[in-house]
Amino acid sequence: MKVSIRFIRFDAALQTVLMFFNTLFLLFSIFALINLYDSLAVLLLMYLQFFLGVYQLILSALPHLLLRKTLSPELYHFRQWHMGVSVLYVFIFILIDPFMGSWLGWAYIVFLPQSFAYFYYWLTVRDYYSRRDYLNGRATVFAY
Repeated sequence: MKVSIRFIRFDAALQTVLMFFNTLFLLFSIFALINLYDSLAVLLLMYLQFFLGVYQLILSALPHLLLRKTLSPELYHFRQWHMGVSVLYVFIFILIDPFMGSWLGWAYIVFLPQSFAYFYYWLTVRDYYSRRDYLNGRATVFAY
């Protein structure tokens, strides 16, 4: 199944937005340590991550494993991991938060590791969007 370059650009832009908001969440979490946070902003970032995680869940379930044939193996496996973790984290908030009182403490426990992981991804794996990928004997240019 062939993927259009327009779809690849859309997906690359969406992943860039996701990395940007993960970095923002990481900064908000650091500021929270010195009581300079806005809890509404952190809550909005949490739900944005949830919807982007659901987007990745739907995308990875497309027929013929659309992204498996398009992305490099490292990037595909990273996105599978992130997709599962994003959805799992928000379900943890939905199920546990009514019984725990303060959701901000859970935000540190579950979102800081993911934010650090996405920052590491931004530093290491992001170049897969800007070079040729020779999977299955063909080259696809990932360009914005």
